[in-house]
Amino acid sequence: MTPRGRASCVGVIGYMALAVVGAWTLMFVVTRTHMLQLEHGRLLKQRRDEQWLLARCQDDEFYHNMRQHSELCDTVTDNQHDSVLLHALRRVIEQSYLCGYDPCLTLLEGAVRAVLRQGVPALAAGALVLLLLPTVCFPLWRRQMNVLADRRYHALYHQPYGEQHFRATDWRRRSGHLLDDAYAM
Repeated sequence: MTPRGRASCVGVIGYMALAVVGAWTLMFVVTRTHMLQLEHGRLLKQRRDEQWLLARCQDDEFYHNMRQHSELCDTVTDNQHDSVLLHALRRVIEQSYLCGYDPCLTLLEGAVRAVLRQGVPALAAGALVLLLLPTVCFPLWRRQMNVLADRRYHALYHQPYGEQHFRATDWRRRSGHLLDDAYAM
């Protein structure tokens, strides 16, 4: 495989990783927007349901008859002055986790429990992954860095003025050295 072919393979892997991250980000935004819409609708329904209680709480006799439950009227009154959209956004942010719909800690605990249930085979598989990951990833990264360094070196020292200038001013072609190389073989 040529160095250019290896570089394109590494480039494809990089683009695939970028596509996966982009798709994950897009899906994260879409699911959070959906959660915001659901929460906003739920809060609007709650506000409509509290209208009767809010009207009753305005009556002094009802409010005083509530006695120890008068905090309910205070809560309903405070909720009516709160912004529905901001309240829904706050709830979505509280329920947003980078690992999906569950906290990452819950998923990590589940993974640890699964490893503890499986025992030695799971530990051996984990150790194998840890050993092979640097063996596979580091050479690909090193190959990509070498290709980039070769391109930079070639651009700086072999073609500082571009490909067209290099072809037009090739000293071997003009000086007849191409003929000497042909005879040397």
